[in-house]
Amino acid sequence: MAQAAVSFLLGKIDNLVGREWDLLTSIDGKVDNLRHELESMTALLTDADARGEQDSQFRVWIQQVRDLAYAIDNVLDTSKRKLEFLWGIFNRLGCPTVESSAYFNEVDLLNELSNHLRGKRYVIVLDDLWVKDVWESIRCALPKDTMSRIIITTRRGDIANSCSDSSSIDIHEVQPLPPEKAQELFYKKAFPPSGICPRGLVDRSKSILEKCEGLPLGIIEIGTETNLHGEKTRRLSIQKGGFNMCQEKFPVARALFMFESETPTPYRHKLDIPSNMQLLKVLHLEGVSNLDTFPSEITGLLLLTYLCLSHTRIKTIPKALGNLRDLETLDLKQTFVTKIPKKITKLGKLRHLLVHDYNLSGYESFDTVKGFEISKKISRLTNLQKLSFVKANKHLISNLGHLTQLRKLGIIDLSEAEGPILCNAIQVLQNLQSLNVTSLHKEEYLNLQEINKPPPLLQRLCLKGRLQKMPGWISKLHDLVRIRLKWSRLTHDPIPILQDLPNLLELQLLDAYTGTQLNFDAGKFQKLKILEFEQLEELEMVMLKSGSMPGLQKLTIRRCDNLKRVPIGIENLTHLKELDLYDKPHYFVSPLQKNGGALRHLVCHIPTIHSYYQNMEGEGYVDLS
Repeated sequence: MAQAAVSFLLGKIDNLVGREWDLLTSIDGKVDNLRHELESMTALLTDADARGEQDSQFRVWIQQVRDLAYAIDNVLDTSKRKLEFLWGIFNRLGCPTVESSAYFNEVDLLNELSNHLRGKRYVIVLDDLWVKDVWESIRCALPKDTMSRIIITTRRGDIANSCSDSSSIDIHEVQPLPPEKAQELFYKKAFPPSGICPRGLVDRSKSILEKCEGLPLGIIEIGTETNLHGEKTRRLSIQKGGFNMCQEKFPVARALFMFESETPTPYRHKLDIPSNMQLLKVLHLEGVSNLDTFPSEITGLLLLTYLCLSHTRIKTIPKALGNLRDLETLDLKQTFVTKIPKKITKLGKLRHLLVHDYNLSGYESFDTVKGFEISKKISRLTNLQKLSFVKANKHLISNLGHLTQLRKLGIIDLSEAEGPILCNAIQVLQNLQSLNVTSLHKEEYLNLQEINKPPPLLQRLCLKGRLQKMPGWISKLHDLVRIRLKWSRLTHDPIPILQDLPNLLELQLLDAYTGTQLNFDAGKFQKLKILEFEQLEELEMVMLKSGSMPGLQKLTIRRCDNLKRVPIGIENLTHLKELDLYDKPHYFVSPLQKNGGALRHLVCHIPTIHSYYQNMEGEGYVDLS
């Protein structure tokens, strides 16, 4: 664990150096030193692990290394956040970028500053000044007589005096706090929430306060650093309504999981994320049901990599979400979001974009899934691995081929004319493992025949919409484990295309076939475990030859009104554990009854047999086991 933490930090430090953190001139050398120290720790940890050292002293040292790694991680992320905040200010002011300033000398930069401020009123803050030359070098570039303001803070009196050589400059000396107020402030910061100093730390606290000399800033900084309450809390799981986050302090928390409270509380529609949780990387708010607007605080969590707002009532996403440049996962499943702002396409690290709403009441309907619209500039998201469910259009589909890292793709509202364009994109997406495609409406054809080179790693396939014939490329999907054909209304038996897939575990046919008979041959579907027939309205007979589907464990028959009896040959399915029947008439169910059912001997080996029904009184089932 400690070795993993240290190795992770080494990668992070390399990234910092690569991103020109040498601009912070006082830190670049320290970063290199830190990297060397961590490399040494990694080597020692690896060696100790290989020798199997597990004595108590070694375990203590491991814990110390882990704590140090976490502390370093906090410092690096805090520095990163501050730097990005400063860059945000520079960008808003129109200041030169790092790249352009690299080609300027000091004189050029001063001229650039002077030109930028000419004719403007401005406020400049030089915070915590320690060197006289800084003010002397910059003051000549500042336009005079513009009614502007310059604020300089420093802890050195000689610097303050050197800056006040003009009658227009005033010096305001911060008065130290009285001893009792200084102690109260220190205790409040160092020992929250009670503000009471433990007996054993009273003398140490007095020593610290003497060195602070009553300066509020110093007391706050030292008190905060001394605080042990909550400092190591990096993961929080909170039941909403049972905990007031704003009264607590978790400045190094990295993950926050919030769950809905069983007891209603007032103002539950408001989400309060404390301002001191700016290092959050994981925010999981699934199922906070009264959350109906996007919390504005989230757009300020610049280090966020994972954001889940699924099963909430959120309807819109702000453009400012595009500021979260480290975001890798955006989970908006089961929300009312239907459109994603263009600025999301600037999130170059985004891997998972999941936005949809399922209507799960009753039987599945064609328009069960609601997806979202997004700009054609989605091609910028080259690290995207999961995308569902996006509404199809010609421009978007033609750009999908740029997303070569895609593992999961869900598309809805596909027109017949757009089918060949999607086929071209799918042939490029060779890492695809899950594909879900829905046509524009129930009668629209899915034109997906033109795939000569299907993704070799595809494991899950769902096609929802009319098919003129079974796509031949499906038989090449040797890694396929699940296929669902819905509203296909094929006139030819699809089984011959599917029966030789070597790894197929699950097959669902929902209004997928208009014929009267399905045949399962001997020796086919060797690994199939789950088989489901639904709404095959013309189906009258299912033939299972001996040796077909030898490992089948679950068989479901739902809304197949013309099917008169259980499949012929069901007695050969010796591993069948569950038979589920839905809305079957009495003449279908009666022969399966325990006492005297004519076909009971065919199903007596099945441990669980349920016949589900719906009527005016509600839903229920009859146990035929």
